[in-house]
Amino acid sequence: MHINILTWRNAAALVLILACVPTYASAIALALSKTDASITSSKALGDPGTLAAGYSHTCAITDSGSVKCWGDNFYGQLGNGSTTSSSTPVTVTGLTGASALALGFYHSCAIIAGGMVQCWGYNANGQLGNGSTMPSTTPVLVTGLTGATILATGAGHNCAIVVGGVVQCWGSNGNGQLGNGSTAQSTTPVLVTGLGGATALALGGGHSCAIVAGGAVQCWGSNGNGQLGNGSTTQSPTPVAVTGLTGATALALGLYHSCAITAGGALRCWGSNDYGQLGNGSTAQSTTPVAVAGLTGATSLAAGGVHSCAIMPGGELRCWGYNYAGQLGNGNTTQSTTPVAVIGFTGATALALGTNHSCAIAAHGAIQCWGSNSFGELGNGSSAKSTRPIMVTELSAATALALGARHSCAIVADGAVQCWGANFFGELGNGSITQSATPVAVTGLIGATSIALGSLHSCAILAGGAVQCWGNNEAGQLGNGSTSNSTTPVAVTGLTGATALALGGYHSCAIMAGGTVQCWGNNVIGQLGNGSTSLSTTPVAVTGLTGATALALGGAHSCAISSGGIVQCWGRNDYGQLGNGSMTDSSTPIAVTGLTGATSLALGSSHSCAIVTGGTVQCWGYNVSGQLGNYDNIYSTTPVAVAGLTVATKIALGNLHTCAIVADGTVQCWGYNDYGQLGNGGTAETAIPAAVTGFTSAMVLALGGNHSCTIATGGSVHCWGYNYNGQLGNGTAGFYTLPQIVVGSPLVSIFTNGFEGQ
Repeated sequence: MHINILTWRNAAALVLILACVPTYASAIALALSKTDASITSSKALGDPGTLAAGYSHTCAITDSGSVKCWGDNFYGQLGNGSTTSSSTPVTVTGLTGASALALGFYHSCAIIAGGMVQCWGYNANGQLGNGSTMPSTTPVLVTGLTGATILATGAGHNCAIVVGGVVQCWGSNGNGQLGNGSTAQSTTPVLVTGLGGATALALGGGHSCAIVAGGAVQCWGSNGNGQLGNGSTTQSPTPVAVTGLTGATALALGLYHSCAITAGGALRCWGSNDYGQLGNGSTAQSTTPVAVAGLTGATSLAAGGVHSCAIMPGGELRCWGYNYAGQLGNGNTTQSTTPVAVIGFTGATALALGTNHSCAIAAHGAIQCWGSNSFGELGNGSSAKSTRPIMVTELSAATALALGARHSCAIVADGAVQCWGANFFGELGNGSITQSATPVAVTGLIGATSIALGSLHSCAILAGGAVQCWGNNEAGQLGNGSTSNSTTPVAVTGLTGATALALGGYHSCAIMAGGTVQCWGNNVIGQLGNGSTSLSTTPVAVTGLTGATALALGGAHSCAISSGGIVQCWGRNDYGQLGNGSMTDSSTPIAVTGLTGATSLALGSSHSCAIVTGGTVQCWGYNVSGQLGNYDNIYSTTPVAVAGLTVATKIALGNLHTCAIVADGTVQCWGYNDYGQLGNGGTAETAIPAAVTGFTSAMVLALGGNHSCTIATGGSVHCWGYNYNGQLGNGTAGFYTLPQIVVGSPLVSIFTNGFEGQ
């Protein structure tokens, strides 16, 4: 069970929320408390300032003040009107303006505008506070409570600090945890006896604690293990002082133990210690505070069922106690009576613990979780536990997105890259060849400024213009002088100063400073443009091409826009995809017939399209599924106008389908549709543009082999089409004929496409 702690960061009292939940199957719920709810830094999921964990569920506040939850939902604790568990985040119904969260065993609560509180989920003990004991799968208002500034939840009870520092509690009270001098439960808030000037609050399985003026701590409720800290094991239905504790700045309560941060960041804990959750190197309980071994300078604290964690200087994490599901995050399942480091986690800004799982927010805003995952409480689209941090499915703080034939990647705010989908040759870049239906981090890659995906490989431009690639390399498309695949990034040999990047089926190209183009990889059809048909495992210059401003690669052909909006293409031309009126391949650039004023360019497997001045679209090449958009399915060796499309702002091509964003923000697609990649709810192909269902504010667009993605205004990312390798990033497999939400964070860069090819 868990309670939560508040911490003050900088002089500006920025509070962190910690939640902790109960541990045993004995129906206790834990809580989390947040510091001054009037000072909130709620942010988008993936970069929130508010995070909470319950027994087997987790929630976060988004930048709009809505709440998203994931994990166990047996009693409706996810708040979305259902009792279906979810291994990826779902939105709490009708909740807006949230500023603080607290989660119990099977229920959840939030402070909203005006200091009112709403709760949802299990309610057998009146923990929803609405005067009843009936559960609710959507939020209900706590009766008569206003002016709440801090909120905490225990196993089956809740408390709030209201204006003036008084504390009100409601719910389960068998051990006196409501603090009103009785042991009768209450379905509406009651006043804690004799407690004033409270500045912080935390709840455990059946006990409650508060920091009062001067940093003293008072606790009430269950005390069988000494969790009230007053030197006894006698429960108390009214507050008692914790012995010898002064200068407390933050609190966290577990199922049967309690912890506090004191002056200088020292940590003291008391109560049950069967699994070392007091962190003092023993397993003996203590009825008064004992020092956590070797920890000073802690900035934040959280307690789970029978484990505890703290944020240390630099954002490193230390955990101790029970570890059967890996909730300590140190790569094993062995309990520890002293703090151990959470593997690979730095820059933590917030922390929340459930009964047997843990979550934290990193400096760049991503949420990572570890430990038990039986109900999807890690939020990564699976039910497998993890002994080290893994990313919650929602992709956070992304700045660029790219799609390959069967995989997808995004750059996040700190220049790291995350990928998901097929991983046959290591194209996800995480050191494995295991596909993933949710994002995984590319190993060791930071500072990425641009990303592009091919059929089975991926590349990124780093700060300074160097390029690194990973994945399939059978034709030398990684550019590192070899033909060996790589599951982690390798440097493209001798390439610096790259300003733009594009990948095709099995070749890669980059625009260099000054507008020259260099390419590497497969060249059997002349797609490297250097006048030969010999593959090259390192970059070679495209013959005679200068002043390039844009670049696109298809299955086995390449095109670039140069000065004046002229388009030049080279490589394979069996369907007229070079656009020069012939079907003859070319190993050097040739001009597309009659095309000037091109402002944007995209290539598919064997077709090509460009937006020209005024927003009209012209396409040429293969057309078996109507991907040229000109009413028929006859290929064309010169550009033809896409029917009825006059105000296109963005264009992207897949294997056999094409999509464009038009001026009103809608998305129009045409061509092949067997997997729903046109996004119109059906699987029938069309030779003229048809609107993608439900989009009116698209900003950017990307197409893979047989899937499509777009970012809408506000930053939400949606994908549709083929998904048997997890390339839609929604944690499932299959195919989808309508858009599916992938991430909720802002993505602002132009997408680069990848295609299957020769």
